[in-house]
Amino acid sequence: MNQMNSTPVSIVRIKRTPMLLAFLAIAMLGVAPSNSFAVVFGDFENGSLDGWIPAPFQSYTPALSSVLGVGNTLNQSSLAVDNAANDFWGPAKDLLSSVTAADIIANRYIRVDVTFRGLAGDITGYGQVTNMAINDGSGFFQQHAPINPPNNWDGPGSNVVRSLTWDLDQYLVGGVPYRQWLAANTTPSHITAWFVAQGGGGPFGPNMNLGRIYYDNARLVPEPASLLLIGLAVPALVVATRRRLRK
Repeated sequence: MNQMNSTPVSIVRIKRTPMLLAFLAIAMLGVAPSNSFAVVFGDFENGSLDGWIPAPFQSYTPALSSVLGVGNTLNQSSLAVDNAANDFWGPAKDLLSSVTAADIIANRYIRVDVTFRGLAGDITGYGQVTNMAINDGSGFFQQHAPINPPNNWDGPGSNVVRSLTWDLDQYLVGGVPYRQWLAANTTPSHITAWFVAQGGGGPFGPNMNLGRIYYDNARLVPEPASLLLIGLAVPALVVATRRRLRK
């Protein structure tokens, strides 16, 4: 009688379960967005604007304020921006005031949570965040749409939150992705991100026609491959632990 496979199948499966679970966890880590590794540069707590300003050199200056308990997706406050009905420039920030060039190089995406409150009447005509522009001290200026539309509201009968994401590798300097260019050159004096947004029909401003859009949890996020590399340590730790226990 052949005794080579005498170990019950159920025991084999049990022994392999921790390793299988580890690999499943890695797979989930590699494909799912996670704030665990994000570098936050805008949460707007305690009345702070976190260095955000109205987009400069525009014909209209949007009003910015930190508001408590409205539009917040991280902690307690958000950034409220009142846009003119026909103006497309929203808030801007020099990223280097909160993060380093190394942080930008290490993280492929910029993500921000945007709240459109149609049901609450903050906008009644339209609301959208169409692009994010990057302008730096080297003279670079370029803008792109978020990679995960829709990037607008659902209409006057609803409040909606969009977690919009921009891929920094879409921003090219002489055909080279911006992060790669940044790694190979002297850090510019500033790296400013501008959100191109529009909202109208709301009850804000002297002409009662400004739309208010809320921003929160602005952050740099690594690409899934980077998260996967971090997760590769998990099965190695599992194996090493099991070997130690057997000794």
